[in-house]
Amino acid sequence: MSDEKQSSALEEKRARARALIQQRAAKPRALPPSFAQQRLWFLDRLEPGSHHYGIPFAVRLSGTLERSALEKSFQEIVQRHESLRTTFQAREGEAVQVVGPAPELPLHVVDLGGLDARETARRVRELTAEDVAAPFDLERGPLIRWKLLRLSDAEHILLLSMHHIVSDGWSIGVFVRELAALYAAFLQGAPSPLPPLTVQYSDFARWQRDWLQGDVLEEQLAYWRAHLADAPTALGLPTDRPRPPAQTFRGTQLPLGVSPAVTAALNVLSRQEGATLFMTLMAAWLVLLQRYTRQDDLVVGTPIANRNRAETEGLIGFFVNTLPLRTNLSGDPRFTDLMGRVRETALGGFAHQDVPFEKLVMDLRVKRDLSRSPLFQTMFVLQNAPLQPLALPGLTLTNLDLETDTAKFELTLTLVETSGALTGWLEYNTDLFDASTAHRLARAYERLLEGIAADPERRVSALPLLDAAGRQQALESFHPPAVPLSPRPLHALFEEQARRTPEAIAVECEDDLLTYAELERRANRLAHLLLASGLEPEERVALCLPRSTEVLVAMLAVMKAGGAFVPMDAGAPTQRLALMVAECRARYVLAPASLAVKLPVPPEARLEPGAWRQEGLLETPPARTVHLEQLAYVVHTSGSTGVPKGVMISHAGIANRMLWEQHALPIGPEDRVLQVASFGFDASIWEFFRALLAGARAVMVRDGAHQDSRYIADLMARRGVTQMNVVPSLLRVVLEEPRMADCHALRTVVCGGEALTTDLVDRLAEHSSATLFNFYGQTEVSIDATWFTCAPGMARKAVPLGQPLGNMKMHVLDVRGQPVPPGAPGEVYLGGPGLARGYFLRPDLSAERFVPDPFGPPGSRLFRTGDLARQLPDGELEFLGRGDHQVKIRGVRVELGEIEAALRQHPAIQDVVVLAREQAVEPEPPALDPRLLPLEPPPRGPSPHPLP
Repeated sequence: MSDEKQSSALEEKRARARALIQQRAAKPRALPPSFAQQRLWFLDRLEPGSHHYGIPFAVRLSGTLERSALEKSFQEIVQRHESLRTTFQAREGEAVQVVGPAPELPLHVVDLGGLDARETARRVRELTAEDVAAPFDLERGPLIRWKLLRLSDAEHILLLSMHHIVSDGWSIGVFVRELAALYAAFLQGAPSPLPPLTVQYSDFARWQRDWLQGDVLEEQLAYWRAHLADAPTALGLPTDRPRPPAQTFRGTQLPLGVSPAVTAALNVLSRQEGATLFMTLMAAWLVLLQRYTRQDDLVVGTPIANRNRAETEGLIGFFVNTLPLRTNLSGDPRFTDLMGRVRETALGGFAHQDVPFEKLVMDLRVKRDLSRSPLFQTMFVLQNAPLQPLALPGLTLTNLDLETDTAKFELTLTLVETSGALTGWLEYNTDLFDASTAHRLARAYERLLEGIAADPERRVSALPLLDAAGRQQALESFHPPAVPLSPRPLHALFEEQARRTPEAIAVECEDDLLTYAELERRANRLAHLLLASGLEPEERVALCLPRSTEVLVAMLAVMKAGGAFVPMDAGAPTQRLALMVAECRARYVLAPASLAVKLPVPPEARLEPGAWRQEGLLETPPARTVHLEQLAYVVHTSGSTGVPKGVMISHAGIANRMLWEQHALPIGPEDRVLQVASFGFDASIWEFFRALLAGARAVMVRDGAHQDSRYIADLMARRGVTQMNVVPSLLRVVLEEPRMADCHALRTVVCGGEALTTDLVDRLAEHSSATLFNFYGQTEVSIDATWFTCAPGMARKAVPLGQPLGNMKMHVLDVRGQPVPPGAPGEVYLGGPGLARGYFLRPDLSAERFVPDPFGPPGSRLFRTGDLARQLPDGELEFLGRGDHQVKIRGVRVELGEIEAALRQHPAIQDVVVLAREQAVEPEPPALDPRLLPLEPPPRGPSPHPLP
């Protein structure tokens, strides 16, 4: 069928509908509800007695009030409109609306005369709040109520409230106009001047059900199915509190306003771009949501009057419909280009507005999530036809703003254009958001509109959300004062400690104990061997050693000789070890002979454990000078191409990290530090040197037992461990071991490598009096960059990242590298002396991740972590997850691309996608342990279906 024929057929159907709606046949007592009424009835059944869907209205009456005329006017309005005489009942499980005779609704007057001004104001607030919060009974009715507060003979306040199931915002205007006309007439003793209503709301409900079926319904639904295909069902706006399992409607409003000058500029812009002011303001709201969610594909609801026929304009009833408008902001468009996208979306929605939202939700079969509303969670409203002022003879009337405690959606932005300026309010759910968060959102929107008015051709990512003062505050939030430290090369710091406490035990691994003096002697001997073998400054020495004190001897020896050690987990697959040895261009490999022969180095470059025992080696420190900027070690992390990347850490970086902790959290010779991390990860370096730079003892777990929770708890109890560094997932299972009850010496627990949750903080407090610290960082910043002191009973789910440790700084920046406002998510950038030099032989990747610091002195750098975070109302920083395809599995950084690349090498695999899925681990939720889940397409065959 051609477009012309389709249009003609649709118009014929509309004509028949108009005829149908005008038929005033006798109606049965029980009538079907409209689709919108049916949904509200269902919601009321879920939460009986709720007041969330009341529409309150209040006006102050100054002057001489004729109560009888007011009361008669009210009764006449109720008599005129069947909707105000309607109740709702269940018949065979379905809702029906029952139209009854007009109930007697006498005007209830509360006399507040004689009270002083302060007490009067208090009682008015109290009575108004009570009226707003009073529920409606849909089955018994009435669904409209009114009350008059008498302040004096010349001052009254009229309170009016209707349930949304029989009313909407437009209906308030109808009520106001009719009340004014009726009061004026009744005051003069004249009859009602209002013409009879030719239709009632029940006619609309019947028409809607009769007309919206068959081809008419299918044509409209087809548009929405295409418009919302694969649309996101949840708005990723970070909340201030965990989302309740079932959606709540508690909320409040925050006022906002836009100056006349900015309003005028936005109106001019709208006309220039062929858009309405609604489209311009909606586009700005979408920009704000994108900046706070980092989502390009957004669905926002907007109400539409849905009174397309003249017969319905004078009715009180629930006509308003909601349109889910979907806009894509990808590609960082200019704001004017975004306006074009919004214009197209809005016009398409307006042209297909007849489908009730409730019918649309049913048709799309939206997967229901009781914790949020379907399709969208935020609403945008522009009231460009503001409520007509109520004018009554002999009275001066003032509309009163009512503070409701409800929010139908998570966020609703309502704007009204009056007297050449925009005013409005932001309604928000108080179970999700703090007042400070709503305030920041409102101010950010105002600032955004100012930026749009000043330069609408800017890219949306460049539009400002902060003023100059806010920007400066954001830059300084996580940049504490410098800490005076005296860094020296890591081995030099150890040598100083060895001279102070030569006979103290430095490290133990079961029965193998080394004093500081013996450790220094062995390390010196091995260092001289490396020098005699020709090791040059910063040449790499791969350490592939089983768990023993030989590891620490080797680390120190390589640094003393001026080289950089490359720690590796000897238990890792040989193929991966060989890849890392080749990648770092290792000059020497220190490994057992059985392993060394499998690694890509010549025989003369292989050293075995205990090589320091060779005859003729000196036991004094080598004379080679090692500078702070020289490499101390290279640690490999997962790489997206399938090849691990080597992170180059200098002595200056690791020395700053270790000296700061001894400065801030000092330990001494009496302390025992648990060494549990795999040698392939930099946490093991922290564990060793946390002890060795303080004269304490490093207590190593035996080989193969670094994930054995029972053994670890027993070792801590036997050896009197006072400090442990552990990933949260391992701490959770260790705490379940009965032997933890005997770990009386434990004073400090440091968690890192994974997000730490407050339930684990509380669980530790149940087992131990130890202080728990949350450390955050990455290998590229010398292990850690921030720290936070935990306390049990914290009113949040995740532990914050805390403040930067000594001489480090942190920024949260947007996609353009500019500070984000508090509450908005951004990428974490870290700076300071702890930054790695870069990735070994990867200048391209180094330039991508280590970028110039635009806020620091010339030559300074920042590291892009790829982590997302946001500043909380209390100033702390909350970790939100990764912004890329990297995950952490039990504290180990894993690039999913590396796993995919390895799997694709298998000849039987055509393509593969690897996902990280969290699943509960014992003993109970909320302990979640990520697992890698490879997804493989169907096998090769005549009709392969490779993954996109």
